[in-house]
Amino acid sequence: RVRPLINLERIWERAGILKPTTAEERVIFYCGSGWRSSLAWVLAKLMGWDHIANYDGGWLEWALTHPDSKSHPIVCDGTSY
Repeated sequence: RVRPLINLERIWERAGILKPTTAEERVIFYCGSGWRSSLAWVLAKLMGWDHIANYDGGWLEWALTHPDSKSHPIVCDGTSY
């Protein structure tokens, strides 16, 4: 069962997941395999969010198809890993 969307949006806000207002603020949902993040993407769309995306392959796809992490770095808050 899914919580009412207004409650869900408040929970996300408290967790620091904010509705993007521009393409530069785009939110990309991801998880291990892509199925959980696709649910988050659908819920965000139902809440009227624009500028969102889902990495449908998740970390599993990244790990399998991008073994050379120097060519495909993980970037978080401007830092590459």
